[in-house]
Amino acid sequence: MKKKILLVILITFIFATIGELWAQHPPRGGFMQDLNRKEEIREKIEIIKLWKMSDKLNLTEEQAAILFPRLRNYRNRIDSLYQEKSGVIERIKILEQKNMWSDQKELQDILDRYLDIEEQIKGNWLLLAREIEDILTLEQQVKLIQFEFEFRYEMRDLIHSLREEIPFEDEHLSD
Repeated sequence: MKKKILLVILITFIFATIGELWAQHPPRGGFMQDLNRKEEIREKIEIIKLWKMSDKLNLTEEQAAILFPRLRNYRNRIDSLYQEKSGVIERIKILEQKNMWSDQKELQDILDRYLDIEEQIKGNWLLLAREIEDILTLEQQVKLIQFEFEFRYEMRDLIHSLREEIPFEDEHLSD
C-alpha cells in the first residue's frame, strides 16, 4: 500500500514537472533568473531520481536515510569536478581563439589538469562504492549501477524530446 501511494505521488510529480516545463517559455529576467530556474528544475529532477531509486532498489526507510545524504555528498563532489572540467575546456577555447597551440607548457598544463580531474571523478565513484557497501545489499549495489545508467539516459532523452517539441521563440523578436 505504501509503495502504491509513493508511486502515485511520484507519477503526479513527474507529470506536473514535465507539464510545467512544457508550458513555459524561456524565463525572462537575465542570467541570474535563468540560473535560479535551472537549479529549481535540477532539484525537482533530483527528488524524482531519489523516489525512483528508492523504488527500483526497494530501499527501506533506514537505508534511504543513510544512503541519500551520501549520494548528495558524492553529487556535490562530482559537480565541483565538472565545474573545474568546464574551466579547463574554457582554457582550450581561449587557446584556440588566440591560436596559441605552440605554447607547449600551457598545453601540457591543460592536459595534466584534465586527466587529473578525470582521475578524481573515477576516484569519487570508487569512494561512493565503498561508502554504500555497508548500506546496500550486493543486489541493490548492482541495481544502483543499472539505475544510474538508465536514469541518465532517460533524462537526456526527455530533454532532447522537449527541445524538439517545444518551439522556443525569442519573445523579443515576435513582439
